[in-house]
Formats: sequence, structure tokens, C-alpha cells
Amino acid sequence: MRGIAVLGSTGSIGLSTLDVVARHPDRYRVVALSANSDVQGMLAQCRQFGPELVAMADPDSARALAAALREEHLAIEVMAGPEGLEAVATHPGDADTAWVFPMDGGTVWPRTSPDGHPGAYVTRNAGKSWQRLD
Repeated sequence: MRGIAVLGSTGSIGLSTLDVVARHPDRYRVVALSANSDVQGMLAQCRQFGPELVAMADPDSARALAAALREEHLAIEVMAGPEGLEAVATHPGDADTAWVFPMDGGTVWPRTSPDGHPGAYVTRNAGKSWQRLD
């Protein structure tokens, strides 16, 4: 089974990615998610996929999500800001984790995918090199 981290999981590309993942539970598991500020969207994804780690760009949203997860007794680590995004992008740091980068390179998530185009990529050496999966 391959672990998947989805950056921008509440956006249209992230939602499409998670739809594919949900249809193949025997092949993929969600290990980490990130979003800008959609607390309710992220909470729903946490309920459905049970990731180990989530990150919100907006610190207030991260605090609200952490409180909601505690209230529902969901033991998921919540981080905020660029440090959280980096943690999601490298979690859990094993060779069987694929990363999806549906980012725009704007001010919220300033990084884009390895070749500048959104897509699914896999790394087998902690991000030193990437292979596009489509």
C-alpha cells in the first residue's frame, strides 16, 4: 500500500485526488493533508481518511481544526504555516510515499511541483529527485 500526502487537499485538484484514493483503498492510504483555511473541509477529510498529520496555512484555522479534532477524539497532529506544509510534504519520509502538489506558487503556498505543473509525483530518495506518475 502506498502512502499519499496531498497538499491543497480541499481545493479542486486535491478533492479529485482524494476521490481517486477513496476508490482504491487497497492501493493507497492518506498519511498527510494540507489546506489554506477550510476547517470544515479538512475536518471532513480527517474523518474520512484519518491522516497522521495535517497542516493549515492559516494559524487561526489550524487552532480551530485542532480543537475540532480533539472534540471528536481524533488523534491527528495539526501544524500551521510553511513549517506545516514542509512537514506534510516530507511525511512520513519513507520510500513508498507519493506527494501531490496542486499548488499555484502564490503567496500562501509559494512552492510549486517539481516541474511547475500540478500532478502526482513519487520520490524514492526523500525529494532529491521526482518521477511524474501520469
